Amino acid sequence: MKKLSLSLLSLAALCASFAVAAQNVEEKKVFSESPLVLPSAPDAASLLLFYESDTQSFYLDTKSITIAADGSLRYTMVGKSRSGASNVSYEGLLCETKQKRLFAFGRKDGSWSESRRTDWESISNSGVNRQHSTLAWDFVCDYDRISGSIDKILHRIRRNESLQRSP
Repeated sequence: MKKLSLSLLSLAALCASFAVAAQNVEEKKVFSESPLVLPSAPDAASLLLFYESDTQSFYLDTKSITIAADGSLRYTMVGKSRSGASNVSYEGLLCETKQKRLFAFGRKDGSWSESRRTDWESISNSGVNRQHSTLAWDFVCDYDRISGSIDKILHRIRRNESLQRSP
């Protein structure tokens, strides 16, 4: 009976330690977004093509790309339509949660207009424009983390070396 009581106490202590460990893991997963620091307006010389659809081409401003303290990749994206229209946005990718966020829209005078939307949204691979999923799954995210440095990401884009392709 005494051995059974000791075994039950040991089991209870083990369960309690697992509960504390699980709580610590949960606490580590609380996301704290880094402050927004808007970059300079994109320069045509620093634009790097990474995706084309039937109607648009999408570029990253290579001078704007950063990895924020919160683990997100932040960048300026420029979308150009076949008719000549252009859209500029400052955005972020979170590989861990497979989400994206629009921080600001670029104006013609080079200034920014912050987005009213403050939520991170799931990255979709459906629809006409797949620029976010292409950027995330082909060049930036390796499962739930950013794959390599900014230089390695840019190298993959320049060489069109997708993370999804087998060696």
